Amino acid sequence: MTETVTALQENFRQTMRRMAATVSIITTATEDTRLGMTATSATCVSFEPLSMLVCVHKGSKFHDLMAKSDTFCINLLHQSQENISNHFSRPGNGEDQFTLGQWSMKNGLPFLEEAQANIFMTVKKVTGFGSHSLFIGEVTDLQYAADIAPLLYADGNYAGLKAAS
Repeated sequence: MTETVTALQENFRQTMRRMAATVSIITTATEDTRLGMTATSATCVSFEPLSMLVCVHKGSKFHDLMAKSDTFCINLLHQSQENISNHFSRPGNGEDQFTLGQWSMKNGLPFLEEAQANIFMTVKKVTGFGSHSLFIGEVTDLQYAADIAPLLYADGNYAGLKAAS
């Protein structure tokens, strides 16, 4: 790797530290396995059809299960759920992941009951790019909490949302 590329990567890393993002737990399941991962890489794609995108590292167990499942759920975390985010940020052993938080099943997918929101998706397109796959899903169902207090992540730290004045 050249010095220019390395410098550009470091500048990119420092730039991304300034991009605040909502923390989510992405979950997926097959008949006999369920897994989740912490992510800040979920974003809206389109309003027609209702769709979102999640980026998943190709080398992860989660990637392989999500590719088999063709469904996933984006669980947007509440600002009080740092512990759940940290728990799911470590590589999981299936059911061990779901020992923290109140988890239920809906549409064949695990969802966090006390999350800010749960967005149930069907995979419509998968595109590889570099080390990740971009899973584009169409919304099949959703639910959300009355309060708006998402867990945010920026500059290597968690934060809550402060209302603008």
